[in-house]
Amino acid sequence: MTQTLNYREAAERLDISEPALSMQIRKLESVLGTKLFHRQGRAIALTTAGRQFTFHAIQILQAVDDANRSVTARTPRQTLRLGASGNHLFSPIIGRIADAYPQLTIQMSELTTTDIIDQVKNHTLDAGIAFLPVDDPAISSHYLFSDRLMAITAPDNNALQKATLANLSRVPLAVLADRFYVRRILDDAFQAQSLVPHYQLALGSYHSIATVVQHSHAVGLVSAAFLRSQDPHRWRILPLADTLTPLPMGFIYPRGTALDPVLQQTYQAVAAFHHD
Repeated sequence: MTQTLNYREAAERLDISEPALSMQIRKLESVLGTKLFHRQGRAIALTTAGRQFTFHAIQILQAVDDANRSVTARTPRQTLRLGASGNHLFSPIIGRIADAYPQLTIQMSELTTTDIIDQVKNHTLDAGIAFLPVDDPAISSHYLFSDRLMAITAPDNNALQKATLANLSRVPLAVLADRFYVRRILDDAFQAQSLVPHYQLALGSYHSIATVVQHSHAVGLVSAAFLRSQDPHRWRILPLADTLTPLPMGFIYPRGTALDPVLQQTYQAVAAFHHD
Protein backbone atom coordinates (compact mmCIF):
# COMPACT_ATOMS: atom_id res chain seq x y z
CA MET A 1 0.00 0.00 0.00
CA THR A 2 2.89 2.38 0.75
CA GLN A 3 4.19 1.78 -2.78
CA THR A 4 0.94 2.23 -4.69
CA LEU A 5 -1.04 4.57 -2.39
CA ASN A 6 -4.02 3.00 -4.11
CA TYR A 7 -6.28 0.40 -2.46
CA ARG A 8 -7.24 -1.32 -5.71
CA GLU A 9 -3.68 -1.68 -7.02
CA ALA A 10 -2.33 -2.75 -3.63
CA ALA A 11 -5.09 -5.37 -3.23
CA GLU A 12 -4.36 -6.75 -6.71
CA ARG A 13 -0.64 -7.05 -5.95
CA LEU A 14 -1.38 -8.81 -2.65
CA ASP A 15 -4.06 -10.98 -4.28
CA ILE A 16 -6.66 -10.05 -1.65
CA SER A 17 -9.89 -8.06 -1.75
CA GLU A 18 -9.99 -4.31 -1.07
CA PRO A 19 -12.21 -4.76 2.04
CA ALA A 20 -9.73 -7.30 3.45
CA LEU A 21 -6.85 -4.89 2.85
CA SER A 22 -8.75 -2.02 4.49
CA MET A 23 -9.52 -4.18 7.51
CA GLN A 24 -5.85 -5.17 7.93
CA ILE A 25 -4.77 -1.53 7.76
CA ARG A 26 -7.40 -0.51 10.34
CA LYS A 27 -6.25 -3.32 12.67
CA LEU A 28 -2.64 -2.19 12.34
CA GLU A 29 -3.58 1.43 12.99
CA SER A 30 -5.56 0.29 16.04
CA VAL A 31 -2.57 -1.58 17.43
CA LEU A 32 -0.26 1.39 16.79
CA GLY A 33 -2.77 3.91 18.07
CA THR A 34 -2.31 6.26 15.13
CA LYS A 35 -3.35 6.81 11.53
CA LEU A 36 -0.92 5.63 8.82
CA PHE A 37 -2.79 7.04 5.81
CA HIS A 38 -4.98 10.06 5.18
CA ARG A 39 -6.82 11.45 2.18
CA GLN A 40 -5.70 14.53 0.26
CA GLY A 41 -8.70 15.24 -1.95
CA ARG A 42 -9.10 12.07 -3.99
CA ALA A 43 -5.54 10.94 -3.35
CA ILE A 44 -4.23 8.84 -0.46
CA ALA A 45 -1.00 9.83 1.30
CA LEU A 46 1.10 8.58 4.20
CA THR A 47 0.84 10.48 7.45
CA THR A 48 4.04 11.49 9.27
CA ALA A 49 3.57 8.45 11.51
CA GLY A 50 2.98 6.33 8.40
CA ARG A 51 6.25 7.44 6.83
CA GLN A 52 8.15 6.74 10.05
CA PHE A 53 6.55 3.32 10.44
CA THR A 54 7.27 2.44 6.80
CA PHE A 55 10.95 3.38 7.17
CA HIS A 56 11.41 1.19 10.25
CA ALA A 57 9.37 -1.67 8.76
CA ILE A 58 11.63 -1.74 5.69
CA GLN A 59 14.72 -1.79 7.92
CA ILE A 60 13.30 -4.69 9.95
CA LEU A 61 12.35 -6.69 6.85
CA GLN A 62 15.80 -6.08 5.38
CA ALA A 63 17.40 -7.30 8.62
CA VAL A 64 15.28 -10.46 8.50
CA ASP A 65 16.33 -11.03 4.86
CA ASP A 66 19.98 -10.51 5.80
CA ALA A 67 19.65 -13.02 8.64
CA ASN A 68 18.05 -15.57 6.33
CA ARG A 69 20.77 -15.08 3.73
CA SER A 70 23.55 -15.41 6.30
CA VAL A 71 22.18 -18.85 7.19
CA THR A 72 21.36 -20.05 3.68
CA ALA A 73 24.71 -18.83 2.31
CA ARG A 74 26.35 -21.73 4.16
CA THR A 75 24.24 -24.19 2.15
CA PRO A 76 25.13 -24.80 -1.53
CA ARG A 77 22.57 -23.21 -3.82
CA GLN A 78 20.13 -25.70 -5.34
CA THR A 79 18.19 -23.35 -7.63
CA LEU A 80 19.10 -20.32 -9.75
CA ARG A 81 16.11 -18.19 -10.82
CA LEU A 82 16.82 -15.64 -13.53
CA GLY A 83 14.65 -13.16 -15.39
CA ALA A 84 15.21 -11.13 -18.55
CA SER A 85 13.24 -9.57 -21.36
CA GLY A 86 14.50 -12.39 -23.58
CA ASN A 87 16.19 -15.72 -22.90
CA HIS A 88 18.92 -14.71 -25.37
CA LEU A 89 20.42 -12.51 -22.66
CA PHE A 90 21.25 -15.51 -20.47
CA SER A 91 21.12 -18.53 -22.81
CA PRO A 92 24.65 -18.11 -24.28
CA ILE A 93 26.23 -18.60 -20.84
CA ILE A 94 23.79 -20.93 -19.09
CA GLY A 95 25.52 -24.10 -20.31
CA ARG A 96 28.75 -22.96 -18.66
CA ILE A 97 26.98 -22.41 -15.34
CA ALA A 98 25.19 -25.77 -15.58
CA ASP A 99 28.49 -27.56 -16.26
CA ALA A 100 30.19 -25.83 -13.32
CA TYR A 101 27.31 -26.65 -10.93
CA PRO A 102 25.68 -29.93 -12.07
CA GLN A 103 23.48 -30.07 -8.94
CA LEU A 104 21.92 -26.72 -9.85
CA THR A 105 18.39 -26.31 -11.26
CA ILE A 106 18.27 -23.21 -13.47
CA GLN A 107 14.96 -21.45 -14.12
CA MET A 108 14.72 -18.65 -16.69
CA SER A 109 11.69 -16.41 -17.18
CA GLU A 110 10.95 -13.96 -20.01
CA LEU A 111 9.43 -10.88 -18.39
CA THR A 112 9.06 -7.14 -18.79
CA THR A 113 11.56 -4.92 -16.97
CA THR A 114 8.86 -3.90 -14.47
CA ASP A 115 8.11 -7.53 -13.64
CA ILE A 116 11.82 -8.39 -13.36
CA ILE A 117 12.36 -5.58 -10.85
CA ASP A 118 9.29 -6.56 -8.83
CA GLN A 119 10.28 -10.23 -8.70
CA VAL A 120 13.90 -9.48 -7.78
CA LYS A 121 12.63 -7.23 -4.96
CA ASN A 122 10.38 -9.92 -3.52
CA HIS A 123 13.02 -12.64 -4.07
CA THR A 124 10.94 -14.60 -6.58
CA LEU A 125 13.99 -14.13 -8.83
CA ASP A 126 17.61 -14.31 -7.66
CA ALA A 127 18.80 -11.93 -10.37
CA GLY A 128 17.84 -10.46 -13.71
CA ILE A 129 18.91 -8.36 -16.66
CA ALA A 130 16.91 -5.14 -16.94
CA PHE A 131 17.04 -1.74 -18.57
CA LEU A 132 18.91 0.90 -16.58
CA PRO A 133 18.62 2.98 -14.57
CA VAL A 134 16.69 1.12 -11.89
CA ASP A 135 15.75 3.80 -9.38
CA ASP A 136 14.77 1.55 -6.51
CA PRO A 137 16.56 1.46 -3.14
CA ALA A 138 15.86 -2.28 -2.83
CA ILE A 139 17.81 -3.11 -6.03
CA SER A 140 21.55 -3.25 -6.76
CA SER A 141 22.64 -3.03 -10.39
CA HIS A 142 25.80 -3.37 -12.47
CA TYR A 143 26.01 -1.96 -16.00
CA LEU A 144 26.54 -4.60 -18.69
CA PHE A 145 26.21 -3.03 -22.15
CA SER A 146 24.09 -0.73 -24.32
CA ASP A 147 21.76 -2.52 -26.70
CA ARG A 148 20.31 -1.15 -29.94
CA LEU A 149 17.54 -2.07 -32.36
CA MET A 150 18.14 -3.67 -35.74
CA ALA A 151 15.79 -4.29 -38.66
CA ILE A 152 15.59 -7.81 -40.09
CA THR A 153 13.80 -9.27 -43.10
CA ALA A 154 13.63 -12.63 -44.82
CA PRO A 155 16.74 -13.17 -47.00
CA ASP A 156 14.71 -12.71 -50.22
CA ASN A 157 12.77 -9.65 -48.98
CA ASN A 158 14.37 -6.58 -50.57
CA ALA A 159 11.55 -4.13 -49.88
CA LEU A 160 13.68 -2.23 -47.37
CA GLN A 161 17.04 -0.87 -48.54
CA LYS A 162 17.79 1.53 -45.70
CA ALA A 163 16.30 1.24 -42.21
CA THR A 164 15.25 4.81 -41.52
CA LEU A 165 12.18 5.41 -39.41
CA ALA A 166 10.53 7.02 -42.41
CA ASN A 167 11.11 3.92 -44.53
CA LEU A 168 10.03 1.62 -41.70
CA SER A 169 6.74 3.49 -41.37
CA ARG A 170 5.87 2.47 -44.96
CA VAL A 171 6.23 -1.31 -44.49
CA PRO A 172 4.45 -3.86 -42.29
CA LEU A 173 6.36 -4.29 -39.04
CA ALA A 174 6.75 -7.12 -36.53
CA VAL A 175 7.56 -5.62 -33.13
CA LEU A 176 7.32 -6.38 -29.42
CA ALA A 177 3.96 -5.92 -27.70
CA ASP A 178 3.31 -2.57 -26.09
CA ARG A 179 3.92 -3.86 -22.54
CA PHE A 180 7.66 -3.91 -23.27
CA TYR A 181 9.95 -0.94 -22.59
CA VAL A 182 11.63 -1.23 -26.01
CA ARG A 183 8.26 -0.83 -27.71
CA ARG A 184 7.67 2.45 -25.85
CA ILE A 185 11.08 3.71 -27.01
CA LEU A 186 10.12 2.80 -30.58
CA ASP A 187 6.70 4.47 -30.29
CA ASP A 188 8.33 7.68 -29.02
CA ALA A 189 10.84 7.68 -31.88
CA PHE A 190 8.11 7.42 -34.53
CA GLN A 191 6.00 10.03 -32.78
CA ALA A 192 8.94 12.44 -32.58
CA GLN A 193 9.09 12.41 -36.39
CA SER A 194 5.28 12.57 -36.76
CA LEU A 195 5.29 9.12 -38.35
CA VAL A 196 2.55 6.50 -38.01
CA PRO A 197 4.01 2.97 -38.20
CA HIS A 198 2.10 -0.07 -39.38
CA TYR A 199 2.54 -2.57 -36.55
CA GLN A 200 1.19 -5.60 -38.37
CA LEU A 201 2.39 -8.02 -35.67
CA ALA A 202 2.87 -7.25 -31.97
CA LEU A 203 4.52 -10.28 -30.39
CA GLY A 204 5.82 -11.46 -27.04
CA SER A 205 9.49 -12.10 -27.81
CA TYR A 206 12.29 -11.36 -30.26
CA HIS A 207 12.38 -15.07 -31.10
CA SER A 208 8.75 -14.89 -32.24
CA ILE A 209 9.49 -11.81 -34.36
CA ALA A 210 12.49 -13.47 -35.98
CA THR A 211 10.53 -16.63 -36.78
CA VAL A 212 7.57 -14.75 -38.30
CA VAL A 213 9.81 -12.56 -40.43
CA GLN A 214 11.35 -15.61 -42.10
CA HIS A 215 7.92 -16.60 -43.39
CA SER A 216 6.31 -13.25 -44.21
CA HIS A 217 6.87 -9.89 -45.87
CA ALA A 218 7.06 -8.11 -42.51
CA VAL A 219 10.15 -6.26 -41.33
CA GLY A 220 11.13 -7.21 -37.80
CA LEU A 221 12.70 -4.96 -35.19
CA VAL A 222 14.89 -6.87 -32.75
CA SER A 223 17.86 -6.11 -30.54
CA ALA A 224 21.51 -6.47 -31.50
CA ALA A 225 22.00 -8.62 -28.38
CA PHE A 226 19.37 -11.06 -29.66
CA LEU A 227 21.10 -11.33 -33.04
CA ARG A 228 24.44 -12.07 -31.33
CA SER A 229 22.88 -15.26 -29.99
CA GLN A 230 21.56 -16.36 -33.41
CA ASP A 231 22.84 -17.42 -36.84
CA PRO A 232 22.88 -14.06 -38.69
CA HIS A 233 22.59 -15.73 -42.10
CA ARG A 234 18.91 -16.48 -41.44
CA TRP A 235 17.91 -12.85 -42.21
CA ARG A 236 18.88 -9.67 -43.98
CA ILE A 237 20.07 -7.39 -41.20
CA LEU A 238 19.95 -3.61 -41.44
CA PRO A 239 21.09 -1.30 -38.63
CA LEU A 240 18.72 1.56 -37.89
CA ALA A 241 19.90 4.75 -39.57
CA ASP A 242 18.15 6.97 -37.00
CA THR A 243 19.53 7.45 -33.51
CA LEU A 244 17.15 6.11 -30.87
CA THR A 245 17.30 6.46 -27.11
CA PRO A 246 20.17 4.26 -25.84
CA LEU A 247 19.17 0.98 -24.22
CA PRO A 248 21.60 0.43 -21.31
CA MET A 249 21.26 -3.01 -19.75
CA GLY A 250 22.30 -4.07 -16.27
CA PHE A 251 22.57 -7.11 -14.01
CA ILE A 252 20.25 -6.57 -11.04
CA TYR A 253 19.78 -8.36 -7.72
CA PRO A 254 18.40 -7.55 -4.25
CA ARG A 255 20.36 -4.83 -2.47
CA GLY A 256 22.22 -6.17 0.54
CA THR A 257 22.67 -9.58 -1.05
CA ALA A 258 26.23 -10.86 -1.15
CA LEU A 259 26.71 -12.62 -4.49
CA ASP A 260 27.42 -16.28 -3.80
CA PRO A 261 29.78 -18.19 -6.15
CA VAL A 262 26.93 -19.17 -8.51
CA LEU A 263 25.59 -15.63 -8.89
CA GLN A 264 29.09 -14.18 -9.10
CA GLN A 265 30.05 -16.55 -11.92
CA THR A 266 26.72 -15.87 -13.68
CA TYR A 267 27.32 -12.12 -13.54
CA GLN A 268 30.92 -12.42 -14.76
CA ALA A 269 29.93 -14.71 -17.65
CA VAL A 270 27.08 -12.42 -18.76
CA ALA A 271 29.32 -9.35 -18.52
CA ALA A 272 32.04 -11.03 -20.60
CA PHE A 273 29.61 -12.15 -23.33
CA HIS A 274 27.62 -8.92 -23.64
CA HIS A 275 30.37 -6.34 -23.13
CA ASP A 276 30.26 -3.18 -25.30
